[in-house]
Amino acid sequence: MDKQAMFDVKVIPLIKREIIIENDKIKENIIENLSRDEIKNMSCKPRMLNRNSEDIYFAELPIQYHGTKIKWSLFYIFDELTEEEKIKYDQRSDYISVTKETVVELYTKKVRKKKK
Repeated sequence: MDKQAMFDVKVIPLIKREIIIENDKIKENIIENLSRDEIKNMSCKPRMLNRNSEDIYFAELPIQYHGTKIKWSLFYIFDELTEEEKIKYDQRSDYISVTKETVVELYTKKVRKKKK
């Protein structure tokens, strides 16, 4: 069986799971990695991490999405940020291994042709 190629993509997650060990007990905290203002002012759109039986990849956001569970799947691709953002958010970045290097476009816009 062939092993599928994996690519490490540098990302900035919207939320992170933080593990703390206190008094021999493991405690897990969920932290907001980016504030609402930071998200609102980003130069690019977040991408959604998708998994299926064959692939792990980033895709553009669905046209509509609701709920907080989706935040676990949202990331900014580091290479899509401006140089200033890369410097600012470098310490809050992480790497995710995926099977496709590029962002998959699932929701393309339909362009209506003008009638002559």
